[in-house]
Amino acid sequence: MARRQTRWCVSGVFCAAGSGQRGWDRPLGAHDGFLIAVGPGSSRTITDDLATALLSFQAPSTAPLPQAQRQALAKLTNALTLAWNRIVGSNPSQEEINSILQLVAVLKFDVASADRTAAIETLAHVMTDASTAPGAFVALTEECERLMAARHGTGSAALRRALAQAGC
Repeated sequence: MARRQTRWCVSGVFCAAGSGQRGWDRPLGAHDGFLIAVGPGSSRTITDDLATALLSFQAPSTAPLPQAQRQALAKLTNALTLAWNRIVGSNPSQEEINSILQLVAVLKFDVASADRTAAIETLAHVMTDASTAPGAFVALTEECERLMAARHGTGSAALRRALAQAGC
């Protein structure tokens, strides 16, 4: 998991002072997000404890977290801190960690179940030609698998290019 956090830290550290001239070189904000996408066989520590802890952390107010959720959030915080320290050479402030945690979500998604059907139906409503939604889903799935294997992130422009290359 440390590699993923490294990219988050790089984004947070090196974009914080950016001007936005390149699009990506700007401080992270509410329009940004980091998605931890997991499959149906993933650990409940991530799918349940971390997911719920992040939602609670991001809420305007919340009750104290149960121990399992506190531990899951602490593990993610520790990984972020270690990665930040490796890159910057010092520990991030609690405010810097909190600003990253505000943008993280966990999504449990099973491409072989009803999740697939729901995703294709959703795509059909945003495609110029609704009949291309199944192909668009396949193209997006393949692009996400490629990105995951390369341990890279992406943005909307790159996903649009992947769809265009697939003829969607």
